Amino acid sequence: MFDMRHAAWCVAVTVFAVPAFGQFPDDFGPFPLEDPFEEAIEAEEAVEPGDEVAPNLVPEIAPADSAPLTAAELLQRSDDVSRSAADVKKLIGDPPPAVSKTDVPLRLVPEDLHLGRDYARQVRYLAMRVWLVNGSAKPVTVPRESFRLITRGNELKPGIPARQGLTRLPAGPRFIELPELSKTGPVTVPPHAAIALQVGFADLPGSTEVPEMTLRLPVGGDMAEVDLNAYSLGLMALQIERLGPRGLLGLVTVGGEITPVGAGQLATTLERLANDKTTRLVLTWGENAPAVPPDLSNWLVQSSLGIDGTPANDGQHPVLAGAIRELHLAAFPAGTGVPNYGGPRRVHRTLAAAVTAALGTAFQTMPLDELLREIEGGHVLTRPAAIAAGGRLPSERLPMLIELTSDADVDIAKAAVVALRGFGTQPSIDRLVELAKDAPLPVRAAAVESLAASRFGVGHEALRALLEGSVDGAPLIPPQALVPVLANYPRPLWGDALYKLAMQGEPAVRAEALAALAKLGHPELTVGLEAAIESDDDKLRTRAFSLLARRGDPESMRMAAEYTRRHLASRPPTREMFTLLLRTKDPQVVPLLIERLGDEGANRSDLIRLLSQIGGLEIRDTLEAVYPTLEPPVQAVALGTLAQLRSPKFYDFAEAALASGEPALVSVAQQQLQVDGGQEAVALLTRTLFESDNDMAVSYAAQGLGGIATPEARAAIRKAAHRDDERGQAAAREWVKLITTSAGSQPFQAAMSARQREDWKQAVERYTDAIELDPQLIDAWSGRANANMQLTDYQAARADYEKTLELDPADSAAVTCLGILRVFDGRVEEGLSFVRDRSAEFTESELFAYNTACLYAVASERLEKTDAARAERLRVDAVKELHRAVELGMTAAEHVSWMRKDPDLKSLHGRPDFEKAVAAAERAGDRGKRRAGEKR
Repeated sequence: MFDMRHAAWCVAVTVFAVPAFGQFPDDFGPFPLEDPFEEAIEAEEAVEPGDEVAPNLVPEIAPADSAPLTAAELLQRSDDVSRSAADVKKLIGDPPPAVSKTDVPLRLVPEDLHLGRDYARQVRYLAMRVWLVNGSAKPVTVPRESFRLITRGNELKPGIPARQGLTRLPAGPRFIELPELSKTGPVTVPPHAAIALQVGFADLPGSTEVPEMTLRLPVGGDMAEVDLNAYSLGLMALQIERLGPRGLLGLVTVGGEITPVGAGQLATTLERLANDKTTRLVLTWGENAPAVPPDLSNWLVQSSLGIDGTPANDGQHPVLAGAIRELHLAAFPAGTGVPNYGGPRRVHRTLAAAVTAALGTAFQTMPLDELLREIEGGHVLTRPAAIAAGGRLPSERLPMLIELTSDADVDIAKAAVVALRGFGTQPSIDRLVELAKDAPLPVRAAAVESLAASRFGVGHEALRALLEGSVDGAPLIPPQALVPVLANYPRPLWGDALYKLAMQGEPAVRAEALAALAKLGHPELTVGLEAAIESDDDKLRTRAFSLLARRGDPESMRMAAEYTRRHLASRPPTREMFTLLLRTKDPQVVPLLIERLGDEGANRSDLIRLLSQIGGLEIRDTLEAVYPTLEPPVQAVALGTLAQLRSPKFYDFAEAALASGEPALVSVAQQQLQVDGGQEAVALLTRTLFESDNDMAVSYAAQGLGGIATPEARAAIRKAAHRDDERGQAAAREWVKLITTSAGSQPFQAAMSARQREDWKQAVERYTDAIELDPQLIDAWSGRANANMQLTDYQAARADYEKTLELDPADSAAVTCLGILRVFDGRVEEGLSFVRDRSAEFTESELFAYNTACLYAVASERLEKTDAARAERLRVDAVKELHRAVELGMTAAEHVSWMRKDPDLKSLHGRPDFEKAVAAAERAGDRGKRRAGEKR
């Protein structure tokens, strides 16, 4: 009886992860830093003795502009970093890190540590450069492959597998090429010299937390090792202070480099401080600290915003401890991209501002006697926050606060001015008015803000009087200090004064005044905006346009549209003009936008996107003409637009795009061809799938055909899936998707379950349901054929296999099964010829070889009584086919087990040559297991 293994192998496909062509995160734009006391701000490298090396160093230990280090200085650097880690451990009460042995000839000095994740394969990895520093007088030779990473009791071997779309990894300011991580062989380090190697490890444990990791390298009978966590902690060169009453504020200063591994140590340090009742934290940077990488600055900002809310979890970096009550960030190093997020104010320009914000709520609820002690003798950083909370003091303390407004320390003076807003008495108001008229500019701005923010009407009246004096005569308060404050505290009380400031004076002040009027909803705002948009100052016009575009009333829209058309006559549109035109879809601007496509420096991608939204067929000819001259990213946008416009040249451009190897072009071409879904699109994707030499284009072509899923597209995927190369793998992935997304998927899966239970009748019924829902589901036809074989309904099995072969002429199992069915019917020669005539098509198929062996074995049984010599030759040929199947890769344990009990091969059982073939399969399978174990 023919066994179910035919159908099982017939539908078997190897599932591979779909390649993900991700990019590393880009830098972020500036973050608007705000604070009550500050203005808002919009191959190996060998080093011979005496030579020098230049690793990325901790600034306090070796500033970026210092001379490169020698090998001897690398050893000193390692010692300095280790001492820094030990000092921090001592401060937070953790056990000191293990001290590396210094008598080993080689010292490991890591740098550019990067802990990341390959999301396409869900693999966590560690990559780094590591300096092998030879402090001895003799050369030292070590094998590259001897490195080991010890983590959570596991020993990982070096190497990170490359995959399509990922050939290198970020590591600090550099990139590490994945082929470098797979190199093996000896490396010799000369005496008193250093060599830098690239090392990486895959399959690290954990999700977001940073595991304990030790890098080891055998050196003769010794072991060189370095605790990577402790080393990363030392690289940060942290300084920790506890400030404020009861030490409730922790000030952590980063003097060095934060790495993804160091992020775990930083999170642990903050957690230890919070658990020790230092629950309010400020993280700041030393003046020589290097820029923070974008992913880490993003993590820090998100984590600070998540305090007292939902903890930030980006899936990559540690989640900060819930015991932390507040976390503020101050003075990011120059060059750091800080992400712009809404929510509570957690990022500050100055350290003083961050400390004040972190302690604000604490001083608002602190007993008055403690508050007074902080005001009179607190730390230089915490005292301004205490003074700012002085508005809750009794009135007899007002003279002290008034006196502090004259302090030479501007932060102290501004804090005292903030405190005065808590008093509505005449002395406090008079002092604020006096300061607003005559004080250093930051203090004047703070005084104006205190009058505007006061809860007492007398403060508002005093500010109105100051405003009128500044507008009608010589300014009592510089407008640049006045208007931004009023914009933050818009009140009708000073609306008229703001209107006058909006109509005259410095353009920057007028722009701020217009914004304040917009918040107030002043009745004369339109007049002011019309005057501003006709002015000679570009920035003022831009601000007026922005305000007009947001209003939405017909008159404002008219003015904004006219200004836009005048602007487009000579210049590309601004970002806000893009937004406006997408709303208005003004057809008058289409010729102007087309003309701007030729401007040097214009954002052609955005222009084409905009034209696609508001233009029509008139832009098609223009895009067809300029398309060959565009750079690839812009071509990708243009290609999508041409597809939408049904350009007759689209298919030519799409074919060139698929052949280009440019990810953006390949992706857009595939998407648009998939949307098209016509015969020409299927033909183009099919040619790419079978003829392109670019693996990415092949993968995308398979995806496009899978998305179209017409019978022609399915046939192309099925045909390619039989190949044993990248085309076959890409097609196999798409075929699995087609099965899982098929209308017949649910009954098909039920049929597969029934088959596993050997409930063949139920399997036939469910396969039939699947075929009725999706007649193109080839696997359901071949599955039902096999189930019918098990039920000995050979006529039905034959019909199903013939349908399988009709849908997929390259289905080797259908060919061999139909041959066997002919033998079952007594048509031995016809069955043998049917399979042999197709054998040239399947020379690389182990399944075809195995099933051919079954055919010969079954045929030998039928001929045994009539032609014994012929039967013996068929048995010999059957064993040869088994050997060929093993050579082609049929060595899995389940396959070998089935060979021994396959009823189709019973005429071979017990023969020495058969046993030899099975033994060869077993040996090959064992070797494969050993190799797989070594790779793991």
